[in-house]
Amino acid sequence: FFINLRYYLLALLIFRYQSITRKYIVISEKKHSQSFMFYFSFFTFVLVALSIVIHGIAINYLAIAKFKSINYLVFAKFSLVLFCSHLTHVFLFALFYAYCFHHFSATELFAGNLQDSFVDFFYFSITTYTTLGIGDVYPLGNMRIVVGLQSLVGLMLIAWTATFKLGYLFKIKK
Repeated sequence: FFINLRYYLLALLIFRYQSITRKYIVISEKKHSQSFMFYFSFFTFVLVALSIVIHGIAINYLAIAKFKSINYLVFAKFSLVLFCSHLTHVFLFALFYAYCFHHFSATELFAGNLQDSFVDFFYFSITTYTTLGIGDVYPLGNMRIVVGLQSLVGLMLIAWTATFKLGYLFKIKK
């Protein structure tokens, strides 16, 4: 009887220990997820602000330039400066994706046809920025918020570029 009681108490103690450790693991996973969320939120905010500032500087540079007439060379210069601005934004987000992929659990961030090369992250960033979204690489977890915000920023900055170029063409025609 005492031997069975001892085994019963030991089994109860082990079960209780497992229950406590499971709760601790769940709590630590929540804290880990919250630290991920803070990290992603902070750096997404920095990337969005940096993208807007860079694009604003590019547009301001073109706005203060005095052109008396529009020709293909001037229009090509406008297009090249703005295209480089967009590529800078794509490159910054691709760097962030690659950094997160290499320093955090890669299976929690991305899925799909993704290799361990910067070209894949650049490709993913371009398809996200232009809101093309092919779908062969897709985000998981907290990275979905970053990707969604990159799409929103890309849409906004591409529209800003189109508005600026169209406004400049109308100003020149007057």
